[in-house]
Amino acid sequence: MKLAEAIEIQIARKQSAGGLYRDRVCVLRAFSRSIGDLQLEHVTPDAVKLFIDAGRSANVRRKRHRMLRAFYEYWAARGEIAKPPLPPSVPKATRTFVPYIYTRAELERLLNATPLSQQKWWCTMSAQTFRALLLFLYGRGLRLGEALRLEPASEYGRSPAHN
Repeated sequence: MKLAEAIEIQIARKQSAGGLYRDRVCVLRAFSRSIGDLQLEHVTPDAVKLFIDAGRSANVRRKRHRMLRAFYEYWAARGEIAKPPLPPSVPKATRTFVPYIYTRAELERLLNATPLSQQKWWCTMSAQTFRALLLFLYGRGLRLGEALRLEPASEYGRSPAHN
């Protein structure tokens, strides 16, 4: 089976099951254009690695690797290929985040600006609530996502979901 045909079959199968599959459609079709319309079993690990490594960031490379792994595992399970031609290692993510600790003066300016930031009609939070949220996040050293995942504790120190 040719690569382009295998890709279109898998896209149609995923979409017929209700999945949008947009990201994978783009990646798989770009892979097909990059490799050419070879037989599935003729695609080499070096060609796959070249496509994966063309990703601009480590996250893009990891995403491509994951999508191609799923694609090739599907066809290996159906006997179309003996072994997926993937490079053995998954690209490592690079961490670029550097935490920033606000100075007392910066925090004061930020808190003093909360009434101004909540004057728009589309703001759903009062200035007092926004100020309290900022103080809570800062005081606990939390990111917003961490605060949103907090659950209320029961009188025994565990959240109700864990009882």
